[in-house]
Amino acid sequence: TTNTKASYYWYFDVLKISDDISNPEQFNWQMTLCLLGAWVTCFLCMVKGIKTSGKVVYVTAVFPFIALFGLFVMSMTLEGAMEGVKYFFNPAYKFDFVNTTNLDAPNNWKHLYNPYCWLEAASQIFYSLSLGFGSCIAFASYNPPKTNFFKHAIGISVINSLSSMFAGVTIFA
Repeated sequence: TTNTKASYYWYFDVLKISDDISNPEQFNWQMTLCLLGAWVTCFLCMVKGIKTSGKVVYVTAVFPFIALFGLFVMSMTLEGAMEGVKYFFNPAYKFDFVNTTNLDAPNNWKHLYNPYCWLEAASQIFYSLSLGFGSCIAFASYNPPKTNFFKHAIGISVINSLSSMFAGVTIFA
């Protein structure tokens, strides 16, 4: 792990990880409730099969996009939002930092030659696609035999990639 402020916050404030197993920290009830909520949502989606999953999916599939769009609108109203978006699409973009002009940003395109960068990108794609993989397989049996699964797989992949790009623009703005 790297020693950044973000990793420190994640490991010690959010997860509340202790130094070793013999010295446990307090029980993290907030994370337990979040995990329980996620499993209850999964249960509600699949409890009665295809009949009720469509109704639950209206909320669980649409709400994250509504929240992401709200964050997008809020972030685009911030000062310097377009600078972040330009840097998202062009890592070699030179932008003004606080009260300085045109500091040279390093040429970050060289990171694309590093295989670790592509490993991280692939793991992110597989992670985001794997969240719904089990239910897709379970509910695929309800489709007629002549269903074009190739078209559905490509559609899911494209929607996932576009959603990731939209989330990236929202975060960098």
